[in-house]
Amino acid sequence: MNFFEVECISLIFVLFPLYVYLFYTSYHIDIGKKDNNLFLDFALISSFYLSVRFTSLLTNRDAIFLMNTVLMLAYIKKRANISILLSIFCIFYYQSNFSFPILFLMIQYLLFFLLYFLYAKGKIKKTIFCYLFIFIEICSIFSYLYLSIYTPYMLGQETLIHTILVILIFSFSSFISFLLFESGESIVRYQNNIKKSEEESSVRNSLFRITHEIKNPIAVCKGYLDMFDPKKEECIENYIPIIKKEIESTLILLEDFLSMNKIKIEKEELDITLLLEDIIIHFDLLLKENGIKGIFDIPDDEIYLFGDYNRLMQVLINLVKNSIEALEKKQNKIIHLYTKKEENNFSIIIEDNGCGIIKNDLQKIKEPFYTTKRRGTGLGVSLSSEIVEAHNGFLEYESEYLKGTKVEIKLPIE
Repeated sequence: MNFFEVECISLIFVLFPLYVYLFYTSYHIDIGKKDNNLFLDFALISSFYLSVRFTSLLTNRDAIFLMNTVLMLAYIKKRANISILLSIFCIFYYQSNFSFPILFLMIQYLLFFLLYFLYAKGKIKKTIFCYLFIFIEICSIFSYLYLSIYTPYMLGQETLIHTILVILIFSFSSFISFLLFESGESIVRYQNNIKKSEEESSVRNSLFRITHEIKNPIAVCKGYLDMFDPKKEECIENYIPIIKKEIESTLILLEDFLSMNKIKIEKEELDITLLLEDIIIHFDLLLKENGIKGIFDIPDDEIYLFGDYNRLMQVLINLVKNSIEALEKKQNKIIHLYTKKEENNFSIIIEDNGCGIIKNDLQKIKEPFYTTKRRGTGLGVSLSSEIVEAHNGFLEYESEYLKGTKVEIKLPIE
């Protein structure tokens, strides 16, 4: 086995445990600092052990100098205790196996530690530390080989060319180890940043949803409170139950969003006609207050399907509210709510003659955070579509700019 093969194998021995460490940390973003340092220490010791154990079995013992490459990586990661332990082991290993002068070794490893001290204090940068570390090791190698300090196993091979070759190979291997490990860490940091960004995006998404969905019932409560006259009994009889119901809806929403998970759908048999009657009662006074003519064509018969009453109520409230906002600048304001029953489907359709939606916005209307409203969150339609799809249905928009919008909720009859 030639010298280059020995160096390549030794490089694999050095980097393999460290890359296992990087692979592990990349899939455990929530790992604590203490555990992370523990795994790193274990990887460094494993790399050191492999470089000592298997290099000693190879015919060319010049590869033993890569032991110091592991030490350099330990210092770069600022694992001082492990680095000191490895330094002590190197001193005794070189002295006992190759009769290197112990004083010479102690000076060399003391220089390594002083270099680390400057690096840890921020006096020198990581790359400069790496260069200086390799330079000190090169000087040591040159002294060991060229001055024939360990001639017993060199068998007369200590030539200047051989010395220069060992120095070049060591320098290249050490620097490559440094670059590969740094590149691996950069990839892990990049992947972890992506994971953190996704988690933060999920949190922001949930917070926006909370804001949007709580804003609706609060707006309804405010609307009725503005019209509330405590001296009139009809206000107490009509408004208080609606306000109470809106507060209950808000509490249900909060329970869902506390889990930060996807909206939960609890299906049960419900009368869709009763749901639509509740929607009419819910918005009747608000439509009159805003000068909107409400046309409601709903079936007289009971129509049963499986769904979540509160979630479908949430969708209808959101869609009717959007129609009310679209009519803000119109003179003749009309909202038409009607139904259509097919063989296996039941459709709820809401039409308005409001400002309408331009074609480009209509294509993106279901995308989260996409909104044309000045203070909108862009989650109302997205969340409504998600709820309808959870019922195995779909939400469909048709609109013409400045003429109005038609929204159809199609639900399966099971």
